[in-house]
Amino acid sequence: MRLHKRIGLFLFLIIVCWPVLQFAQETCQVLSSFEDGSYLVRIGDSNYRAISEDQMRQILKINADLKTALLQYEMADSLLKKYDTTIQLYDTTFSKQKKYIAELEDVFNGYKQLINDYKKLTIPTFSVEGGVGVTGSDFDPAVLAGVRYSKIHLWGFFQQKNSGVLIGTHFVLF
Repeated sequence: MRLHKRIGLFLFLIIVCWPVLQFAQETCQVLSSFEDGSYLVRIGDSNYRAISEDQMRQILKINADLKTALLQYEMADSLLKKYDTTIQLYDTTFSKQKKYIAELEDVFNGYKQLINDYKKLTIPTFSVEGGVGVTGSDFDPAVLAGVRYSKIHLWGFFQQKNSGVLIGTHFVLF
C-alpha cells in the first residue's frame, strides 16, 4: 500500500474511533443494587440506572400496552361524545315532534269546531216559512205558513174555501 493511502486510512480510523476511545477511557462504578436486579452506576460525572434485557423488554411492552390503552380510551371517549351528541339531537327532535303533534291536534280540534259551527249556521234550529199561491180551479189566493224546528216542519194551508195542516222533514241529498 502506498504511504498516502496508509496515512489516509490511519486518519480515518482515528476520526471514526475517537469517540469510542474517549468513552472507553471513562470508568464505570456500581454505586448500589436494587431488589429488581437493576444497578445504580456512575459513568464520568453522571449517574445511570442499569437494567437487564428482560426488564427492558418488559418496560417496552408496558409502554406499548399503555399507548394501546390510551388510543382505545381516546376512541371510546370520542364515541361517547358522538353518542351524547346523537342523544341530544334525538331529544331535540322528539321534543319538536311532541310540539308538532300538539299543534296538529289543536288544528284538528279547530276544524272539528269549525264543522260544528258551520252545521249550526246551515241548519237553523228554529225558522218561520211562508208562501202564497193558488190551488186547482180556485183562483183565490192561498197562504202557506209554517214553522221549522231542527229538521221537523209544520205547515198550515189557508184559503178562503179550504185549509189544512202538513207536517214533514227534510233530507240532505248532497
